[in-house]
Amino acid sequence: MNTHALREVKLKVDVPVGSLVDNLWPSATTAVDNPSTQYGNTDPTGMVQSDEALAADYDIPFQHPLSIKICNTLAVVMHSISFISVISIAVAKQKDAVYLLTYTTTEWYGREQIIPSNATVLHDFGNATIVQTLHQNSQLQISVTALIATFFALSAGFQALFTGAMRYIEYAFSASVMIVLLGLQAGEWNAAALFSIFFLSMGCMISGFIAHLLWLKGRAYKDDTFSTKIVVFSSETTIPLWFYPHLLGWVLILAAYIVIWVNFSLTMHTNDNVLSFVLPIIVVESVLFMLFGVTQTLQFIGVLGNKTTKLAFIWQSLVSKSILGWVIFSEVVFVN
Repeated sequence: MNTHALREVKLKVDVPVGSLVDNLWPSATTAVDNPSTQYGNTDPTGMVQSDEALAADYDIPFQHPLSIKICNTLAVVMHSISFISVISIAVAKQKDAVYLLTYTTTEWYGREQIIPSNATVLHDFGNATIVQTLHQNSQLQISVTALIATFFALSAGFQALFTGAMRYIEYAFSASVMIVLLGLQAGEWNAAALFSIFFLSMGCMISGFIAHLLWLKGRAYKDDTFSTKIVVFSSETTIPLWFYPHLLGWVLILAAYIVIWVNFSLTMHTNDNVLSFVLPIIVVESVLFMLFGVTQTLQFIGVLGNKTTKLAFIWQSLVSKSILGWVIFSEVVFVN
């Protein structure tokens, strides 16, 4: 049996049987502000023997340091208040913004057939013409209030239960709902495009989740078990496994924002009546979204410790959701 196989078997033997969370992502607790510290005693294979280092107790809310408990509780309360307030105000004022989504169909018309006036000719082949038609359907509609209430509810619910690696699962849904709301404000009403940016965002968050798990696993070893070696310009370079899903996450979220920014630029170019709040909110939310990725990068390379990173994620989530939700909701309910 090879060395890596021995390590895998030993990992399964030494990790204490606990909750599913405990065995999924081992997170060190003994020096949470110094991620470069090697935790626990190691055997000759390089595996950490300390139960503290392998257990995920630092990812369970009631075992967090007081500062994280307080901040997380405050965030849960604020998200809950926002959720209740949004629903209550919308019901009391009987106001909402409902977007009718669009979709396109591509059709072929023979030489003798009449092309509809609302169709755009894509190409004329002589004996046939291919056209594209824009459609709206009353069943394809999105409520702004529903979107805002949804990501406030998701944030409150998940943060009440988890603040560790499970935050990425919450982000996979709440951040994806947020980016759809942002896309609507940018003028992107095409159902296929909104569907795409939703899942690009979700893919980004799941990639971040996988990167986080690989990073935590890598910290359970003092060697290069959770890394790969590549040759760059005749020089061998070691790259940790977390780098690949982390990089993929950046690619996915940038692709989603390219769709939003390109569409918004086209909207601004053809329309002088874009609401004044739209450009600032898109800029601010773009920056805040990117900060999540920057925070994870800084955690992985050892600049930020666990405690600092968790606090950063808590506040970034609260600030980004509160700004986006309340700015857009106020414009819908109180201004228009």
